Amino acid sequence: MVKVPDTPDNMKMCSCPKCPTYKKCKLTGGLFCAKGKAEEKATKEGCICAKCEVYSKYNLKGEYFCRKPAKMLWWILGLAAIIIIVVIVVWILLSSGLSPHPIETPSEVPH
Repeated sequence: MVKVPDTPDNMKMCSCPKCPTYKKCKLTGGLFCAKGKAEEKATKEGCICAKCEVYSKYNLKGEYFCRKPAKMLWWILGLAAIIIIVVIVVWILLSSGLSPHPIETPSEVPH
């Protein structure tokens, strides 16, 4: 997912102030796809993110950016990556202990 720059040009293209959720919940600000969730509580009243020029310009996915941080997807992907890495490391450590060639201990070495 591309990071949306918080610029005056993007703010001019922003559709947030026209959104049913924005209006019904009396949100302030805008360009939530760049800035993250609204300060006010936003209940789902309809979403027009997919019709926004900024959304199209940056090939965004999802909706209700006013309700959740735009970076939430990256946080989830990061957490998933950490879990996968931990599982792989544990698997490697467990696998290495199951070597087909037992290690000789000093008592087994002939004199």
